[in-house]
Amino acid sequence: MADGDHVNGDRQVDPTDISLILGANSFNNPAGGPYTWLQGDNNGDGLVNSDDISNILGANLFNNGPYAAFAANVTTVPEPSSLALAVLALLGLVACRRRITALRH
Repeated sequence: MADGDHVNGDRQVDPTDISLILGANSFNNPAGGPYTWLQGDNNGDGLVNSDDISNILGANLFNNGPYAAFAANVTTVPEPSSLALAVLALLGLVACRRRITALRH
């Protein structure tokens, strides 16, 4: 999951997520690690500490309800291979056009 993502799977960043992190007996307890996202390690460093809480609170999603609506603002970007294929096709058309024009003269 990405930084600032929910912990309990409800697609909301809310006080329940903070409670799960603080109450999991893993907060500031590196001896029990490495921890996973489901155990409160929100940033992937294997620890459950204040960095994970900072990620949740700093995600601008805290107490804003389900965040599936934020995904609608994502802009799709074509893959570089698709762009390269389109350029090659265009070059092929130009080459064919030149060849046909040269044969006619």
